[in-house]
Amino acid sequence: MTPRRSTLAAILATGILATACTKSENWEEEVKLSTGEVVVVTRTQTYERYSELGAPGDGWLRVEARLKFTPPIAGSAPVTWQADLHPLILDLANGNPVIVAKADYCEQYYRHGHPIPPYMVFEFLDGQWKRSKLSATHANAKANLLLNVEDRGDRSRVTIDFKSRSNSRPGLPINIRQIDFSYRMVC
Repeated sequence: MTPRRSTLAAILATGILATACTKSENWEEEVKLSTGEVVVVTRTQTYERYSELGAPGDGWLRVEARLKFTPPIAGSAPVTWQADLHPLILDLANGNPVIVAKADYCEQYYRHGHPIPPYMVFEFLDGQWKRSKLSATHANAKANLLLNVEDRGDRSRVTIDFKSRSNSRPGLPINIRQIDFSYRMVC
């Protein structure tokens, strides 16, 4: 191998190793449903280290979000939802658990069919999660899941009161604080 090729191979290998680093965060979260009932959700988010060549610093890219909870319906077993999306809302529709999520970046957005507006709805039917359409009933629905995980700090349990303060911070865009039918993802 020539010196030039070995240098290129070393750079590529370093880039692959640098982006292969992952971390996970776990916590419990109180979630108030539209019915007024409160469920406790065990949340896990997994991230991969992300950086661009030549860019200062690096960051973490969410690659998976997982929610595990027991629906407040008599005889319900725990349910787990996982996807590479940013979950915003957990609720019930016609007695079935429903999650509304959005893509954080363009690759996810295109992978999930580039919906307009860029929110995806998942409903737990017949023992499995099925994608369903965003409907007018979701318009302006407010997020009831913690939006900015960094606000959590080292808390192992996020209360409804803490989350209400965190989710209403002025720096959070309206399109994640509530379902905004006019929002378009620019990719």
